[in-house]
Amino acid sequence: MSYKSCDGVYHAEPLSEYCEEVLKAPPGHFWFSEPDKDGTRYLHMKLPSAREEGAYCSIPVKEGSNGGGTWGWDGNLERPTITPSIFHDFNEPGSSVAWHGFLRAGLFQGC
Repeated sequence: MSYKSCDGVYHAEPLSEYCEEVLKAPPGHFWFSEPDKDGTRYLHMKLPSAREEGAYCSIPVKEGSNGGGTWGWDGNLERPTITPSIFHDFNEPGSSVAWHGFLRAGLFQGC
C-alpha cells in the first residue's frame, strides 16, 4: 500500500490521555502538551502514511502567528489549525511514505 499526501482527508481526533497513547492511536489522532513558560506547546500527532498504523510526528506550536521556531496555532484544542504546512519524511526522504499537508479546522489535508 502506498500513500500520497493528496489521497485523502483525515479527521483529527484529540486524545485525552498522555503522549504514549498517540503512539498507539490510528492516523488522525493528536495530543497537546501543557504550555511552557513562553506559551509553547508540543502537538503530538499520528500522520497518514503508507504504514497502516500511520507515523508519529511532534512539532512545537504557539498560539498566534508562526515564528521563533514554532508553528502558528489558532488556540483550538479540539479542531486546531496549524500554519504553515507540516512536512514529515519518516526518515525516508522522497519516498511514498512522506507526508506533506495542513491541519486545518481539525482536518489533516494532504497537498
